[in-house]
Amino acid sequence: FSIKKIESVKLLYESVNSLDSIKYEIMKEVFLFDLFENKKNNETKMAFRFIFQSHDHTLKDQEVDKIIDDIVESLTGIEGVEVPGYFVKWKRSLY
Repeated sequence: FSIKKIESVKLLYESVNSLDSIKYEIMKEVFLFDLFENKKNNETKMAFRFIFQSHDHTLKDQEVDKIIDDIVESLTGIEGVEVPGYFVKWKRSLY
């Protein structure tokens, strides 16, 4: 995630950490694994790792893609937050 508003960094972090396995049953863990501050461009980049697992079936790409698209769409609704080069799948079908 690329964040252009410093106020949005904390909100993004809190929002990602509030994602729980109740909403996404197959999402077992999420955590921040990289943080970069570009003071020259007044931009912060945050990288999160999402771990998915099911004990009763093999996960399909479409299951995970749907959740990632949902998460990205939700979090890019925070002012100043974007994922450069990422298009949610339903938007890709419009092109």
